[in-house]
Amino acid sequence: MKINEREICYDILNQWSLDETLFSDILETSLRKVQFEEKSVRAFVTRLSTGVVERKITLDRAIRLFSTTKFEKIKPEVLTILRMGIYQILFMDSVPDRAAIFESVELAKAHHFNGLAGFMNAVLRAVSRDVQEGQLAKLCEENPSVKYSVPKWLVDLLVETFGKDLAFTILEDQFVNHATSIRVNRSRSTVEEVKEILNARGVKVEEGSYSKQALKISQYDFIRRLSGFAEGFFTVQDESSMMAVEAIGIQPGDLVFDLCAAPGGKTTYAAELTGPEGRVISRDVSKDKTDLIRENVERLILPNVVMEERSALDPDTENYDKADVVICDVPCSGLGVMSRKTDIKYHVKKDSAKVLSQQGLEILKKGASLVKKGGKLLFSTCTILPEENQENRERFMNWANEIGMPFELVDEKQYIQGRDNCDGFYYAVMRKL
Repeated sequence: MKINEREICYDILNQWSLDETLFSDILETSLRKVQFEEKSVRAFVTRLSTGVVERKITLDRAIRLFSTTKFEKIKPEVLTILRMGIYQILFMDSVPDRAAIFESVELAKAHHFNGLAGFMNAVLRAVSRDVQEGQLAKLCEENPSVKYSVPKWLVDLLVETFGKDLAFTILEDQFVNHATSIRVNRSRSTVEEVKEILNARGVKVEEGSYSKQALKISQYDFIRRLSGFAEGFFTVQDESSMMAVEAIGIQPGDLVFDLCAAPGGKTTYAAELTGPEGRVISRDVSKDKTDLIRENVERLILPNVVMEERSALDPDTENYDKADVVICDVPCSGLGVMSRKTDIKYHVKKDSAKVLSQQGLEILKKGASLVKKGGKLLFSTCTILPEENQENRERFMNWANEIGMPFELVDEKQYIQGRDNCDGFYYAVMRKL
């Protein structure tokens, strides 16, 4: 039986619109169900469903422009089909407009919206005609919120923070098809060995931009089916996150605490660096999160990791002043990973940075109590906002100095997506005096 890729996309997008689950989680679950289908099926599903989420504001503006029915009166399921059709017309050159229109109408009929076939056909044909006339394109040029499919307040904030040129570079980066960053597990393999294994399977492999343990891979199908993945030879981790761990200077035999550890990228890298004589205590707040860590730890075969289901805000008096290293990758707005978490821009609120920076500060305070004299504290986020990053680091260091537990800044780095060849990411390494 032939798989209907658009039907799969319809189900994914309807689920996304109805619950609070991140789109990336819904997509991954759906792709696992069709992992043995043709590569072209998964590629189409990924491209179309991801594109609709990435461009939702743009697509909805097109519907408002060309629909004779008020946007608020259109059923959610019909909106999903319209968004899918418009995305194919505007952004998928491989799909002829007539095919996008026909398939959209057929999808509507299959879901018992026969009476709306004429309406849907009219809207999609109007969009197709406008590709030449340029009404929507003109609107996009005049309105960055529509062009980049980002809430206006967020566009304004980025422009205010970074200036117009860099802000637009950041926003454009969310639509770039980035290679996947992987970290070679030095306890199981070498960079050269992993390169050979992946090249032999037709995967395009490039050197990392920053870390010697990093490779960038593309032109592959399903990462869990790549040779070397199940064997624990490598794991997915962005280079910015790798560089944060490398900046700490972890030594063999160190005791490391990772307080917000899921899915385990920093935990597993720290475990490689400490070696079998060291130990990593890897914590997160729920069983779902610790299960993610456990999956990666077991696959990478790192017996020196101890996993604990525990909040980073819980007092831990028995481990005060014991750790060589404490890692605090705190909750954040996630604006550095908009290209990978395509819907995070819709979940962030105007006051998110303020609320999250306060939560991050409290986690840093708890983590600081575990660091021994001369030990190091890593503070990191996957966002680019100074309020959550540099300003919060300053607030923490001022607090620590006031209570007589001073830290000195050892290293600090802000990566910006689009400008740097990695995710947007921040880290600060501080030493306890």
